Amino acid sequence: MRNPETPLSELEREAFDHVERLVSSTAGDVTYGEAVSALEAREFRLNEARDVLEQLEMKGYIYVVDGVVRVT
Repeated sequence: MRNPETPLSELEREAFDHVERLVSSTAGDVTYGEAVSALEAREFRLNEARDVLEQLEMKGYIYVVDGVVRVT
């Protein structure tokens, strides 16, 4: 569940918007690795992509189950 007390930074918002579009366009079957690769294609460095996905998960915007990214 998204926490309104933890708004997204500009970088997190950009990443979330991209991941959300990616998940929507693939019927929800996006692996964590695919999400990282998609962010890398959007000029995120590898560690930056992983970090921002972790922040999105900690803030409740995404969750990962069995390696598959879900958007809340």
